[in-house]
Amino acid sequence: MVALGSYVVLVVVFLRPSLCFLTEEEILRRVETNVNSPPVNNTRLTTHLIARYQAWWHECSQETNPCQNGGVCTRKVLKGSEVERPPCAPMCVCPMGYSGRHCDKCDWHQVFATERGTGQAVLDAWTAGPDAEVLHEKSLLVEEWATLGIKKVKVVLETSEGEDVEVVFNGENTDKLSWFSKSRLISSPWTDLPGETTNFFSIEGLSHERCRRSFFISHDYNGCPGDTGWMAVVEHGPDAICEWERVPSVELPGILYSNASTYVRWSDESQLGRANRMVIYIKMCR
Repeated sequence: MVALGSYVVLVVVFLRPSLCFLTEEEILRRVETNVNSPPVNNTRLTTHLIARYQAWWHECSQETNPCQNGGVCTRKVLKGSEVERPPCAPMCVCPMGYSGRHCDKCDWHQVFATERGTGQAVLDAWTAGPDAEVLHEKSLLVEEWATLGIKKVKVVLETSEGEDVEVVFNGENTDKLSWFSKSRLISSPWTDLPGETTNFFSIEGLSHERCRRSFFISHDYNGCPGDTGWMAVVEHGPDAICEWERVPSVELPGILYSNASTYVRWSDESQLGRANRMVIYIKMCR
């Protein structure tokens, strides 16, 4: 499965690979090199692939169309050395968010990932436009968020200390910033979060001269040693205002989280988790 622009995940299933000029692996690899190409719809995708792979594409008949969930069924004839090859088996071009031989699987689709040591501020990367330089793993889909029909969003904090932390949100009718809010929270490992008060719950978080905290879920401020919360991406560096958010420059961004089932004091190292990566996924079905 490979995301291409804003619309499709290309799923290739060859039942008779010996009849195809290009193998499944070759096509997937070539499509993967075009992940950052402009968005395409079905017509433009067909044109793009004809030009790139020297292939003619034919719609399947209704009787032979196995594709579900809006997947487009095509049969193709690939050619090499000016010799036309026989058609390969039907192939489903799946709408974004679906995969499987017949587009019958609704998957989580990664749109962003950051890890310790990347160096670039996560908030800067997340809010950057499509032409900006981004050091993190960022899909162009982020810039088309409101048009994708997103149903759910999942933030995963990957750790080396045990199970990964997963926080799931309702992504319907949101933009790339508004989904991360308490009112849209579906599930998290923190049992007290739905009922507790928060002074920050946003992607933008808090930023001033000696502090930069994004993807920030904060409970309360009680002077730096008494600050409490659930999650924070800290990015100011070793001279940040609070000791708990100071991270060596070579390790930025710092991805902090409560390692308990409730909010914790950020200064309590026994309950403070530090993730290696933060990954954001979207899903098109409920």
